[in-house]
Amino acid sequence: YPHRYLANTDLLFYLIDCQDPERYGESLDYFDKVMEYFKEQRENIPIMVLLHKFDPEIKENQEINKRALVFKQNLLKYKEFQIYFFETSIYDIKSIMDAFSTGLSFLFENIEMLYSYFEDISKRYNILFISLIDSTGITVGEYYSALRLIDKLKIYNLYLEVLKKVKMENKEKYEFSDVLSNGKRFSGVIEVLNLEQLRFL
Repeated sequence: YPHRYLANTDLLFYLIDCQDPERYGESLDYFDKVMEYFKEQRENIPIMVLLHKFDPEIKENQEINKRALVFKQNLLKYKEFQIYFFETSIYDIKSIMDAFSTGLSFLFENIEMLYSYFEDISKRYNILFISLIDSTGITVGEYYSALRLIDKLKIYNLYLEVLKKVKMENKEKYEFSDVLSNGKRFSGVIEVLNLEQLRFL
C-alpha cells in the first residue's frame, strides 16, 4: 500500500539489490504500484533508482549487467516521469554520494546557475574540481574539468580523507597536494563557509 508512505513525497529513492535477481519481479511489481499512486495523484517527482550492491568485483559480470539492463528497460514505459538510474556500492562511496547528491539537488533552487558559476570559475582559474558540500556530506553542486576517471576518483577520495581531518581537527581551512596519473602535481584547499544558518565545506 504505497499511499501509506508516499503522501506529500518530494523525492523518491528506490533501492534494488542487483545481486538478488530472484526478487527483481517483486521489485518491479511494487514499483508499478508506486507509479500508479503518483499517476493518480498527478505528481511527477524525481525518482532515483539505485541498483545497489553493484560491487567492484561484479561490475564486469555479463549476466548481472544484462539483468540490470533488462530491469532498466522495464521502467522506460514511465516516460512521463523523471527517472534516473545509479549503480551503487558501499565499496564505492562516491557512487552513493553521487546518487543522493543528484537526487537532493532537485530540491535546491538555482542548481543549474551554481553549476555554470563553478564552470566559469574553473575555466578562468584553471581549477580541476570545485564542490560545495553541506555539513552532512551532501554535494549541493560540483564541477569537474576534463580529467581521466582515475584522476577524478583520486581527487574525490583524497578530498573525503581531508574532509575527515577538517571535521576531526575542527579546522576552518585545510590545504592538500598530490600527483595525477600523468605525473603532474595538483594542490587544493577545503574551507568551511558559514552562510547565515547554513554550513558548507
